[in-house]
Amino acid sequence: MRNRLGSSLKRWLISTAGPTRAGSTKPGLCLVRKSRASGYFRKNLEYHPCMRNLIWLVLIGGLIVTNLSAITIDYTLSSLGSSQYEYTYTISGTFNADEAIFIDFPTTSPADSNLSIPVSPSSNWTATIEPSLGGGQPIDIEYMSQVNSPSLAGPFVVEFTYTGTGQPGPQNYDVNQYDSTQTVLEQMVVVNGTTVLQAGTVPEPSGLGLSAMALLAMGACWAVRRVRRPSPAPAE
Repeated sequence: MRNRLGSSLKRWLISTAGPTRAGSTKPGLCLVRKSRASGYFRKNLEYHPCMRNLIWLVLIGGLIVTNLSAITIDYTLSSLGSSQYEYTYTISGTFNADEAIFIDFPTTSPADSNLSIPVSPSSNWTATIEPSLGGGQPIDIEYMSQVNSPSLAGPFVVEFTYTGTGQPGPQNYDVNQYDSTQTVLEQMVVVNGTTVLQAGTVPEPSGLGLSAMALLAMGACWAVRRVRRPSPAPAE
């Protein structure tokens, strides 16, 4: 299907294009009609096969970035002494009623234990501790949304004992959709990700995706410059 679509698009471009430049070493490369392109494209671009692929990559990259940046969880870490720590989460995104966030606390080395929720979030959420199912499965902190578009003011705070070396790090999380009874799973893993440590300057959640799109744009410019220019007519 991709090849057939590409061939049709190429035939359409050629049929709507003007004459080939005199002296061009690439037969079939035509200038785009003035009525169908901006001044920049008229002066600088010829049809190039890789440009179609680059444009699609940029568009798809934008969709991926939008999706990945929909729900994010940042955290700050506080030491309470004697291997006791506290996570405070900042949650961003849009949630439906009966969506549950599960944040993993590992039970294997380095293990977390003695979890507690020192303060409850707003009435838009319920917070519970889900025990491990055994076999090395994590303990989960569950935040269940009670309404559509709940407040994200929190506070989302968890205290725990850490048995590893150094300090606790990022955690895995996922978001699942339940029915109105909050007991029947309707959609597993609406989104998942890893919590991000807040620093003095916190990068945007979609920074990696935006960097990738910038590289794609640079690649597109490079490809345009690589298009072979028509050879000058020989001097009389």
